[in-house]
Amino acid sequence: MLGLRKRQEERSLEARDLTISKLFFDTFSNRLHEVEGKLQALSTNVEKMKLSTERMQVSDLVLLEKIQKTDEALKESLGWTKKTAESIPGDTLREKTPSLLEIPAARVIVPQSPIQPFSVPTTDGSILSGLANQTELQVIMLLSAQGSKSAPEIGRLIGRSREHTARLLKKLYEEGYVKRDQARVPFRYSLVEQVRASLRKGEEKLQGEESAPVSVPPA
Repeated sequence: MLGLRKRQEERSLEARDLTISKLFFDTFSNRLHEVEGKLQALSTNVEKMKLSTERMQVSDLVLLEKIQKTDEALKESLGWTKKTAESIPGDTLREKTPSLLEIPAARVIVPQSPIQPFSVPTTDGSILSGLANQTELQVIMLLSAQGSKSAPEIGRLIGRSREHTARLLKKLYEEGYVKRDQARVPFRYSLVEQVRASLRKGEEKLQGEESAPVSVPPA
């Protein structure tokens, strides 16, 4: 009897120990599963943040490109509007256009230090002979003397409106007189090497003519 009772007690203790061990194992497994879930979620969030950063960088580049295209479209639209206004007969335009006294002071553009007409050194067959007017010549000589400049800077120096300057620079750019740096806004313009070479050649020719001896006919 005593031996049977002792075996029963031992079995009871073993069952209790097994239950405690199983409970401990289940608890540990649940905690481990939770930690693994949190690590996986953290890894997913990190990947999402990387992807979001890359998309933001691409978005910034796209936005800059759209701004540049919008600026070009605005310049072309303003140029078209002015051409349309210039095609309207003078009497009709005066009837539809407010007088200068009726325009708010903030809208009046005052030219600042316009550049005086230039005397340009040219040679036979110079590419500068294709320039249409004195204003285009002023821009060429300005860029030759002072280096690259933005459209607003050029407009202020030659005393022209923003729209007029934009059309002028667009024409010079398309005809190959100037090059445009689009790395930042506003764009900067500078002379192409062929124009610089033509100007240097003209200057050298003028210097040679000035230094040449003048023959005086005998009295």
